[in-house]
Amino acid sequence: MRILIVEDEQRLAQLMHRVLSQERFDVEVAHDGLEGLDRALGGGFDALVVDRMLPGLDGVDLIRELREA
Repeated sequence: MRILIVEDEQRLAQLMHRVLSQERFDVEVAHDGLEGLDRALGGGFDALVVDRMLPGLDGVDLIRELREA
């Protein structure tokens, strides 16, 4: 299962990445909303973990953009 984490706090993103990777998930991390949207639109993810308050593009708007696409 491929998971995209969109989180701007470096330490929290690293922690989530480490824990999910230990559970054998294929994990990628984006550190702002625009990067997260770009990666998510690239496809292939089974799940997204999205922070609400992100630089560049709010997490709610990111999800809205994905749904419209």
